[in-house]
Amino acid sequence: MKAKLAADILTWAGSGLVVVSSVIHFHLWASEGYSQIPTIGPLFLMQAVTGWVLALVVSAYRRWPLVGLEAAFALATAAGLIISVNVSLFGWQDTMSAPFAVLALAIELAATAVLLAAGAILLRAWLARHGPGSRLRYLLRD
Repeated sequence: MKAKLAADILTWAGSGLVVVSSVIHFHLWASEGYSQIPTIGPLFLMQAVTGWVLALVVSAYRRWPLVGLEAAFALATAAGLIISVNVSLFGWQDTMSAPFAVLALAIELAATAVLLAAGAILLRAWLARHGPGSRLRYLLRD
């Protein structure tokens, strides 16, 4: 029971961080001119909407594949920022001095870590319930 409570708290915290990241992306899109940037603008809006939807679904169902998907989403969002700062992304070069860049990166990396921890707890519990005859083992065998 303690593991389930820990997984629930971590899942809700991670989803909350994804929502904060999505709010930042929407603010940048709506108020800071990012909507005018080709390719990046629509991606910022898509990140905001997808983040909200994922957070709602994951918070409601709290299953390890969904939690893992949300962790991957948070990591991909952080990677997009890192790539846009260090190389460029779709022709857009950002900087860490851009509005909310440092905060967004910290939130996205924290969300990734928290959601991975929640996912690990949920996966361990799932494997304990399903044992050696689980479908996962069947799918992973040679």
